[in-house]
Amino acid sequence: MKYLKLLALCLLPISFAACSDDEEMNSGNATVGFASPEMSVAENTSMINVPIVVEGEHTGLIKVNVELIDAKGTSVTKDESVILTGSNIVMPIDVQTVYAEVRTLVNTTTDDFDRSFTLQITSAEGASISTASCKVNIEELIDPYEKLLGNYTFNAIDLTDGSSVTFNVELTQGAPQRSYTVEGFDGYLLGVGVTEREFWTLEYNAETESLTAVKGDYYAKNVNFGFLANCCVTPMKFNEAGDNVEPTTAWDATWDEGYTTITFDEDAILGIGLYSSTGQYAGWAGAYGNITLTKK
Repeated sequence: MKYLKLLALCLLPISFAACSDDEEMNSGNATVGFASPEMSVAENTSMINVPIVVEGEHTGLIKVNVELIDAKGTSVTKDESVILTGSNIVMPIDVQTVYAEVRTLVNTTTDDFDRSFTLQITSAEGASISTASCKVNIEELIDPYEKLLGNYTFNAIDLTDGSSVTFNVELTQGAPQRSYTVEGFDGYLLGVGVTEREFWTLEYNAETESLTAVKGDYYAKNVNFGFLANCCVTPMKFNEAGDNVEPTTAWDATWDEGYTTITFDEDAILGIGLYSSTGQYAGWAGAYGNITLTKK
């Protein structure tokens, strides 16, 4: 269906430089060719204008024939996702630049860093051919949101005894392009009758290229700690005395260029918060600092 829509676009009227039927072919000493042998465009570009230029004496018509060749890479298919709208191009007197127009539909979620196609001038009238081809490279648009999905090792310091701890977590899609649901935490409550794996929330901030840990939903309710508590993973901080932790609003984190490590702010603490049925904070059952997530 996408290709049919793309083909339909190519049936729309296309503007060409006007020229009279009785104009003579150029007889001057001129060359015609692509302005550059290579260019790059972003994968979400829907129309590409590749410049063709004339140099030298241009006192009559110049005609060139252009073909699209060597289409390669994911979703780069000649006459389907990559379409040359016109192969016969006419350059009237004194027009020094025209464009070969290519319509494309090659934006994908799959990363392929070796995608391209080539335009080739196969013949010319009224001028000799200079730069005969132009390779068009398709540049990937990296989507950090998609890249960060997956399984990680949660590395941290247990604030109860200062020991190093690791456990498995998985970043899964929450609200698309807005948040992740993180599955897994320390597993502490599995020993007190809770059977479900923990889940918590990381907000995704595209503009600042960062993540924010916020209070998650309750993943266990009415757990007996001597009182009935609802439990969630929540950001924490040290209290003013520095001898205990308490909930805070949020903690930020950033990722590395390879999308393999997520590092939380230096002072960030994440823990299991215990809340009453009315939502009042009542204590905690695990707290961790010096947090990084390393992709498996």
